Amino acid sequence: MLLQRVEGEITREMHAFAFPMRIAGTAQTVQVTVSDDVFTALGWPADDVLRTQFDEDRSELEALASEKYEHGRATAEGVIPITLSDVVSFFQ
Repeated sequence: MLLQRVEGEITREMHAFAFPMRIAGTAQTVQVTVSDDVFTALGWPADDVLRTQFDEDRSELEALASEKYEHGRATAEGVIPITLSDVVSFFQ
């Protein structure tokens, strides 16, 4: 895995969760964002319970972020957006 978990704050941004991950072997971090559409399209609740679901699935989302990073799919700003299409293709 090219990205590693960072014990950093998970924040709410407009319609997404955001959290940092460290590039393995460096001190550099990237920001991962997970759109609320990912959760709601998969039938997960769109209220406070959404955070609980996020916490339960965080390891899988981190693996997906690492895969996207490995394939050069971070933005120029160092953000790795995780969208519904990413999740659908990752879990197929």
